[in-house]
Amino acid sequence: MSETATKEKLTVRHLLVVLTGIMITFGCSALCFSTWGLFQPVVAEGLGVEVTAFAMYVTVMYLTMTIASPFAGKLLQTMDIRILLSASAALVGCAFLLMSFSNTIVLFYVAAVMLGLGEITILWLAIPTLINRWFVERAGFFIGLCMAFTGIGGAIWSAVFTALTASGVDFHTIYLIWGVIALVTSLPFTLFCVRNSPEDCGLAPYGASMQKAASGAEVAAKPSG
Repeated sequence: MSETATKEKLTVRHLLVVLTGIMITFGCSALCFSTWGLFQPVVAEGLGVEVTAFAMYVTVMYLTMTIASPFAGKLLQTMDIRILLSASAALVGCAFLLMSFSNTIVLFYVAAVMLGLGEITILWLAIPTLINRWFVERAGFFIGLCMAFTGIGGAIWSAVFTALTASGVDFHTIYLIWGVIALVTSLPFTLFCVRNSPEDCGLAPYGASMQKAASGAEVAAKPSG
């Protein structure tokens, strides 16, 4: 027997991890980071508060992300990433649902904390961690691909927001739609398409070197005598 070096090929399981990264940035992250500015004047007018009061909700979200970052990083190393990602996506979706029936700015601040707790894992920590676990080769490319869908999603959801408001849809209803979209574009993927590591599926990271046994026609020479 001899051993030859091979590399793990790109499998459906590897691609599902990338697809999950794309969907959670396209939905949860794009809805959160790329459309809040569109809501600002509409919500401020609807709640009868200053625009700066609504802008404070974004400050609360980023402050929550800053505080939660070291704890989220530790959880990523100790918890099943499916559970953590699913919980984070649920927080984002539920935050939008909370805003859909909020008639006071205080509830928006509560929702901002939920968004911060969810997004620190989804956008800033989970995708680099997950892709680096599953890919030895082209990890940077796939991380960039996933991140790009925050901008792509932002362009699409901004157009949807403009169309809805032009049709006279109330911002509460739009937040309800946002919540449904966030949950639908995330939970099916975080629950069913991702595993903590390729080893959980009997695989290795894409591009990782493996030793594969190969049979040879080796004949041992017997000593004469």
